[in-house]
Amino acid sequence: MASKVRRRCHRIWILTALLVCLAGTFGCAPKQIFPTTYDALLIGDVPEQRAYDTDQDDRPDYCQYLNEHGRVIRLAFDYDQDGALDHQVDLDKFDPANCRQLYILLDGVSYQMIADMYDRGHFRLFHRPSRLISTFPSMTDVAFAEIFDLSPVLAYEAGYYDRPNAKLHDGSTVYLSGKNEPWNQRLDYRSRMWMDAVAYVWPKWWLDHELRAILSKYRESDKKRISGYSVASTCLGTNDGAEGYRQVLLQLEQICQAAMFASKGKIKITVFSDHGHNLTAAKFLPLKDLLKESGFRVVSKLKRPKDVVVPQFGLVTYASIETFCPAEVVQDFRVEQRARRRTKVQPSQVDRRKRNPKTKPGARYTSATYRRAIHRACDVAAVDRWGPNRLRHSCGTEVRKRFGLEAAQTVLGHATADVTQVYAERDSALAEEIMRKIG
Repeated sequence: MASKVRRRCHRIWILTALLVCLAGTFGCAPKQIFPTTYDALLIGDVPEQRAYDTDQDDRPDYCQYLNEHGRVIRLAFDYDQDGALDHQVDLDKFDPANCRQLYILLDGVSYQMIADMYDRGHFRLFHRPSRLISTFPSMTDVAFAEIFDLSPVLAYEAGYYDRPNAKLHDGSTVYLSGKNEPWNQRLDYRSRMWMDAVAYVWPKWWLDHELRAILSKYRESDKKRISGYSVASTCLGTNDGAEGYRQVLLQLEQICQAAMFASKGKIKITVFSDHGHNLTAAKFLPLKDLLKESGFRVVSKLKRPKDVVVPQFGLVTYASIETFCPAEVVQDFRVEQRARRRTKVQPSQVDRRKRNPKTKPGARYTSATYRRAIHRACDVAAVDRWGPNRLRHSCGTEVRKRFGLEAAQTVLGHATADVTQVYAERDSALAEEIMRKIG
């Protein structure tokens, strides 16, 4: 039965791709959502003001005012179409609690990409972009599940090895079922999973479709918060590289402008991505062949010490190896890589280990090395340092909030509850509720 389901899934993907290829012959370029240029008919040649003709009557009816940093802080509208701007809105004076909110999730767009666009004068409805530290590995399902507080997911990717049940799951079946994407349930818009094949075959058209659908969902809904995800954002970047991502961001900017105009400024828009592609040229790594040449058996079920399982699904952007002996696999794999070098190994590269190191590499992270690794990552990302003990502290607070002091004591492994009371913060919300009830 399972094999029949997998065959049907594969047929759906193939059929979809064929239909889209045929339809692409008759496709047309996406229509403009919002004016991409502004003019000086009303305001003259003043860089701090931008006027738009949204109804295409050759008269500006919408104006944006920028502050000294180039960010839009005020909007002006011509409601009666008399050529005069008769209504102004100060964006910074709006309380976020009284505004609708639009969340747009992108895939594969890096911080540097949007920062470069911002420096060129784009996305000036927003504050300067800020960095986020993604998950490790920085895979889509892992990252978005963490953002929506739904971790952990079944696996890093839809194709994965289920060690407790000793089963290699088919990636297409899991992907189409959505079992590894619980974050999809939190979205107001996400195209059907089987339609993702369209995005890879016809990314420009599908990006336009997705972004327009997100905008339509926002306009038609009366919900305060609307969220939508675009898979085509990574498809276009994968196909066309930096230029593809630039097209993604240009079209995204039109959507943001259209939403801001339609809301008359009473909207807060948040755009974020799961991770960023570094656009570095990559080459295929014959991982299975290297493992076989190193004496390992590539199988679908781990039974013997030399068995390895290598799950692969979709665009292989990371390597995952399931094995009983990870240290041995890494060592043999490095030896095999060294033997396959096409250039001569320089003497200084033969053995780069120190002769008498003060500390030797360990087999695993300790609490100290884990903390130092996090500190180094924070320094590289230019964010404030934090320690892994904060995760334990947060966990203790959450457990105490949901299950009580005794449960927090058990989870944290404290001998007495007195330590837990100091370690886990008290639930201030519970205290407020009690005081309201007793007056």
